[in-house]
Formats: sequence, structure tokens, C-alpha cells
Amino acid sequence: MLLKNATVWAPEALGKTDVLVLGGRIAAVGAMGAPPADWPVEVVDLSGHHLVPGLVDLHAHIGGGG
Repeated sequence: MLLKNATVWAPEALGKTDVLVLGGRIAAVGAMGAPPADWPVEVVDLSGHHLVPGLVDLHAHIGGGG
């Protein structure tokens, strides 16, 4: 999957760029252009969205709360 045009934080701001995901893992981060037509890759345009690769939210309510 090629995630295009996202504002990427990794954790520092990388600006508007692309993220290539292969086999469920981040393979590359940076401007990549269009993939070759014969590649079986889904291209997702994330213009206007923020992307934080690998973010784990450890926030939890141990006693319930919702």
C-alpha cells in the first residue's frame, strides 16, 4: 500500500510526504511518485490528513470509565 501526500510525524514533523507499506510494515518514507502500472499496490491519497507511523496509544482507564 502506498500512502500518498500525508503530513507525516515520525516523531518529528517530516512534512507532506509518502509512506510505502509492504507486508504490514513500513518499507520507506519519502516522496515516491507513482508506482509502476504492473505493481499490485493500492494507492491511498491522504491529502489533508496526518499520519503517525508506529504510534501506540498507552492511555487506558484501569477502573473502567467508559
